[in-house]
Amino acid sequence: MVGKSYFLFSLLQVGLSQEWKAYTPEEVTAEKGSCVQIACNYSYPLNLTNRTRVGIWYYNKSGTVTTAFHSKDQNAISTQFLHRTRLSGDLNDDNCSLIINNVRQQDAGRYHFRIEFDGNNKYSYKPETRLQVSAEPSQEWKGEIPQQVTAQEGLCVQIPCHYSYPSCLGNQSRGGLWFNAESGTSQIAFHSKDHNHALSRFRDRTRLPGDLKDGDCSLIINNIKQEDAGPYYFRIEFDNGPSHSYHPVTRLQVSAEPSQEWKGETPQQVTAQEGLCVQIPCHYSYPSCLGNQSRGGLWFNEESGRSQIAFHSKDQNYKKPRFRDRTRLSGDLKDGDCSLIINNIRREDAGPYYFRIEFDGGPSHSYHPVTRLQVSAELSQEWKGETPQQVTAQEGLCVQIPCHYSYPLCLGNQSRGGLWFNEESGRSQIVFHSKDHNHKLPRFRDRTRLSGDLKDGDCSLIINNIRQEDAGPYYFRIEFDGGPSHSYHPVTWLNVSAEPSQEWKGETPQQVTAQEGLCVQIPCHYSYPSCLGNQSRGGVWVNEESGRSQIVFHSKNHNYELPRFRDRTRLSGDLKDGDCSLIINNITWEDAGPYYFRIEFDGDPSHSYHPVTWLNVSAMQENIGLGVKQDNDPFSPMFHPEVKVQIVHSESVYNENIQDPVNPSGWINITANVTVIFNLIVQPDCIHCWRKDTRSEPLSTLPGEAGEDKEVAKMQDSEGTRYNPSNQEVGAEGTFMLIKVNREVDIVQNNSRKCKQSVLFKRDNGIIHRVWETNREESGRSQIAFHSTDHNHKLSRFRHRIRLSGDLKDGDCSLVINNITWEDARPYYFRIEFDNGPSHSYHPVTRLHVSDFTDKPTIFPAEIIEGKRVDISCTFNTTCNATAPVLTWDTPTDVPGSVSNTVTQHGVTLTYTSVLSLTPSLKHNGQNLTCRVRYPSVSSERTLVLTVTYSGGENLDVILILGIRAVIFTVVVVITVAGICVWETNS
Repeated sequence: MVGKSYFLFSLLQVGLSQEWKAYTPEEVTAEKGSCVQIACNYSYPLNLTNRTRVGIWYYNKSGTVTTAFHSKDQNAISTQFLHRTRLSGDLNDDNCSLIINNVRQQDAGRYHFRIEFDGNNKYSYKPETRLQVSAEPSQEWKGEIPQQVTAQEGLCVQIPCHYSYPSCLGNQSRGGLWFNAESGTSQIAFHSKDHNHALSRFRDRTRLPGDLKDGDCSLIINNIKQEDAGPYYFRIEFDNGPSHSYHPVTRLQVSAEPSQEWKGETPQQVTAQEGLCVQIPCHYSYPSCLGNQSRGGLWFNEESGRSQIAFHSKDQNYKKPRFRDRTRLSGDLKDGDCSLIINNIRREDAGPYYFRIEFDGGPSHSYHPVTRLQVSAELSQEWKGETPQQVTAQEGLCVQIPCHYSYPLCLGNQSRGGLWFNEESGRSQIVFHSKDHNHKLPRFRDRTRLSGDLKDGDCSLIINNIRQEDAGPYYFRIEFDGGPSHSYHPVTWLNVSAEPSQEWKGETPQQVTAQEGLCVQIPCHYSYPSCLGNQSRGGVWVNEESGRSQIVFHSKNHNYELPRFRDRTRLSGDLKDGDCSLIINNITWEDAGPYYFRIEFDGDPSHSYHPVTWLNVSAMQENIGLGVKQDNDPFSPMFHPEVKVQIVHSESVYNENIQDPVNPSGWINITANVTVIFNLIVQPDCIHCWRKDTRSEPLSTLPGEAGEDKEVAKMQDSEGTRYNPSNQEVGAEGTFMLIKVNREVDIVQNNSRKCKQSVLFKRDNGIIHRVWETNREESGRSQIAFHSTDHNHKLSRFRHRIRLSGDLKDGDCSLVINNITWEDARPYYFRIEFDNGPSHSYHPVTRLHVSDFTDKPTIFPAEIIEGKRVDISCTFNTTCNATAPVLTWDTPTDVPGSVSNTVTQHGVTLTYTSVLSLTPSLKHNGQNLTCRVRYPSVSSERTLVLTVTYSGGENLDVILILGIRAVIFTVVVVITVAGICVWETNS
């Protein structure tokens, strides 16, 4: 007997689970008769973004599945859900949330969402959401109201209220009702849609201050009566929907006492200076039910036990005559500011004062306790000045006398004038007048000014072109138009000195060392007398060469610069910010020496900052690759522990420290097929011995220092074998030159043996501009694998396969190589070259290893039934976007099928998908179905054994693959392999 067949298959899957995803709750509880929302958001492959889609919700009740919602075909919806289901959002916004209205008990069950783009792109999202139906109210019905509110009889009251409701109701039209549960019966105190439903005694006295759409259900009751006391609660009614009463109730109490919302803040006592003005600070609050109703403010003075109006905001005629034109409010009553100003204070103004608020057509309230005003002949303590006791100025320079002042608040923003006095020979003479310069002492005219604004309380004085006769005491005086004036003491004593001001300060290092041929920055920050403010200025850098000061940089006129510094010097910052740092490009030996900075203010003083900064120049250092390569072994190790050669500046000796990477206990063996490369650090005295060897002339014509004897040398190894490069090798591209310098060279090896020997230098003319280089080529030459500005410099086999993954400007030099081959295995290093500037090779190298291609595609199983068309998916994931893989199928020859291919991306991962559609028969049971992924040079495949189910439901067999019976799971795997790409990061 042929039994029912199940095909159980489990493989590692990459990427699919990252594309088809839905976010739905495991369980939702709905209130019977209300509505419910099953929240849902979904994702899908990016290539389907702009395609038309259909959304379907399925209902599963005890294994029976029906359609609860269909976005395209209403006829497909089960009669149980017809006209009761909808989506709350838009499928195009990836919102698949379902709303079910008028929930019934039989709606309980499991629900899941399905999206359909076309025949090949459809997906059912699992797991399902379980819906429970309860007779209890939904927990989404929530109200926030106080347990008790106390109202003042005859006043108004607000019962604060905020409510929430099931999200499925959205913005449906609604009505709000307030009930008064008096004597156990609920009577309507307010109805938002029909005021005729309200109890007659509440009509025209109740309203909502907010908007029900905002969840604000606060109630205001005006003209409170004793009979209004009792419990109140709110009810919401949705049109053609549910309703809900919010509990517990709020109990309203009615009292004859004033409401606690009447609050005032005033001082107990204020002292005013006779003849001046005064401010009595005042802030008030009132019952919130009064809102923004129109109001008037009054101030009363209790004279001889009688309250008389000192100020009335609406009718000045109510004021007592002696206060007219002398009182006003300093703020706005709408902001709760009731502060009072009384001008031209008199003795008779002394006494108690209080504030009263009167709402139009509503209540009024007097705020207590009172504020007692005292009148004194003494100066107000609000007159305060801050000036230094002493200031020292440099003769011929300028000076600032810092000054800040305060004054009585009642004067506010009244117009004012500021004056500075100099007490010369006991007489006060005006040195500055902000309103009339003719009042100044003649010798101060055009030399004094204020550095700030009097309105900001800044009275600082600047005196330019200081003279000895300017020394003496100074003080400031403020004069308000039509009001009081005040002189601030104590005085400030001005001293005049011939010494430079201590405000001239510079910060520069004592010494800076620069590398020849590179650039250097001399850090510099400076300060100057504050009186100079933001005046225009110029910055000058001076080099003291042979005792002479010569300009190397001038910020305003480059023609002043020494010719050899032109176009090589600049400032790195802005002089206005106190940054005077100097940059010198393309450093030469003659640039060494002392430097100092000088600031020059236009039409004003200048100053040179000392001590000087000494610039030292050192020789350029060049690091060259090192190692041993056997020419007859293309896969021999290229790099070993570093061989260090240090050529030290000395009268007659150059020292080399050598560690043999191959034979630590003896000499380096030099034979005809071995190349040795050293790491050189060359000091100044031998600079010309090696830097010029990058030219293509024969060795005998290379320039060097006078008196040097250079020749092609022979190198002798420890066994006496000589290696003499042939004439063809000398000077040829990529070969190595032996330069014998007519000086003694000590080679110190691990066995401490010493001998005279020539120095081995590397010829290298292959480095250009921002490159990645590989070091395993003929003769050990470095060849360019990548060049950021000219791809023609690349080795031909790397062209169109290599790129940077980041931006050099961000310090990212990460290299990507596509379509890896076996010959790409070798060491790599990065080199940076600045335009018209230095270059540098970064070591140590990174060794690239190449492995076999092991990644395989993934086949996703599907139930295969005889005679029914089935879709079988095969996917392959990669992080490489340069070389696209090709997915193909090998099927039984007599199985007709069609293939559709797609590409999706999630982050840096690309997922290639091929869907095979076929119609199998029973004879294909047990045959192979193969999905193959191909790259230009490599490929891999995955094979599926077909298990075909008889349409009658009989089992044909049971197959286990990979020993896994039933669980299908996904993981994300990113593998670096040959044939795809490698991303190397040099950190």
